Amino acid sequence: MPFIVIALILAAAIGGGTSLAARSALPGDALWGFKVGVNENIQAALAAEGKAQADFDIATIEERMREAAELAANGRLDAGAQADVETNLDGHAKSVAEQIAKLQERGDYAAAADVAARFQATVAARIAGLTNAQANASTNANANAQAALNKIINRGQATLDTASSLSADASAQAAAHATSSTEEPKPRKGGIDTNI
Repeated sequence: MPFIVIALILAAAIGGGTSLAARSALPGDALWGFKVGVNENIQAALAAEGKAQADFDIATIEERMREAAELAANGRLDAGAQADVETNLDGHAKSVAEQIAKLQERGDYAAAADVAARFQATVAARIAGLTNAQANASTNANANAQAALNKIINRGQATLDTASSLSADASAQAAAHATSSTEEPKPRKGGIDTNI
């Protein structure tokens, strides 16, 4: 029995240490797969569906784009890292869109509009950061790194287009439902409800 306890404590310590070390891993690093496959999957599993899940996905999108900028600044952005960033970015963007749809299905139009607006703002800010990283890296980076960064910027722009569309639609739905809920009911005539 004590052996099992010691083994569990050792496994937790090793796994916990790996988890902590993986937090700062970048695409292409040995621990990045652990960061994405274990750490982030656990966080996603703990996030409730809807706003909490969307918040997690937006934060992860921001992290991927930040990682790409850091790799570009250090001259480490290659085609493999670019593909990892894009694939992960696409998955989280899809999840945000799904969470917005779920919020709307539940009738929480204001929360859906808020999530969509933050999604749009986050992606726009990170594209600006990537564009600055591209300008700064143009003198230091090789042509392959520039091409990889350009592809991520283009993917980010496509994500921004989607986010902008989601934000406009969600805001319109929130406004429509806010207006319809504040309208007064039609007056009754002679005690009979004319809305029937």
